Amino acid sequence: MEKLTIGQMAKRNKISERALRIYHEMGLLTPQYVDESNSYRYYSPAQSRRLNMILQMKSVGLPLKQIKNIMDGSDLAMFEAVLLEQIEAINNQVGELRLKEKALRKMLESCKSFLNPPSLQNVFVEYQPERSACFFEIEAFDYVRDYESGLRSWEKVLEQVREAIHHYNMPITCFSDVGCIVRHENLITGRLVCDGAFILLHDRVKYSYVPSYTIPSGTYVCMFDRWRSGDSQAETHGIMKLLSYIAEKGIEIRGDYIAEVAAESSVFDSNEHISLVKMQIPVRIVSAAHSCRAKR
Repeated sequence: MEKLTIGQMAKRNKISERALRIYHEMGLLTPQYVDESNSYRYYSPAQSRRLNMILQMKSVGLPLKQIKNIMDGSDLAMFEAVLLEQIEAINNQVGELRLKEKALRKMLESCKSFLNPPSLQNVFVEYQPERSACFFEIEAFDYVRDYESGLRSWEKVLEQVREAIHHYNMPITCFSDVGCIVRHENLITGRLVCDGAFILLHDRVKYSYVPSYTIPSGTYVCMFDRWRSGDSQAETHGIMKLLSYIAEKGIEIRGDYIAEVAAESSVFDSNEHISLVKMQIPVRIVSAAHSCRAKR
């Protein structure tokens, strides 16, 4: 009968002799014969089939102890259950890797946006599809009072959102996308009160346990601007510019103002956290004929 030394067995199956010794110690693969005089291990060629199965299960992430239980138990139903559990674990890992890839692409887009920024402080109108977001309760603050008093309330808001992100076990990469909300009822009365924060959900990722916020589809008056995080004066001027445009055009505000973070540059200097922001107010275009009837 052909006998293979541990070295020959290792070479034939492209693994190390150390791995074969570990499998022997665990009872996973016991040599066919051990020479008591020198403790040399000898294997039969047929044992390569069992070794191949061990290596296959190990290659898909099953731990050695679990592999031993499967092989010792010879229970096909248990093997099936273990395989299903491993498939679920791998799917979870794939999901996490995709989130990391999206975070990297977001950083890459930030670099591109700052290297080739869009036109700033120019108002434009565009259609936006419906968007889903996570909503965060915050301590409300008035933009005008904030910059007149030299306060930096947005920094406190960010801390509240950061705590919520940790509480909900959301990936910390979401923290770069925190935007503010000024409610419709405040906009039409000229009160620039931020009383909510949101994070857009890209690629339809859902967090069912986090309060949701729907940004409706429709026409938006928009403007890109860039400012240091927490600069209430710059954001106030931007909102007022949008409101002035809406008043001049005689169009109707139909929803909340949102400030969506398009890019940020806090990589090199955390003290100068600059955000590129897309400011947006949903509107309803009122036709000229409708305006004439309204005036009568």
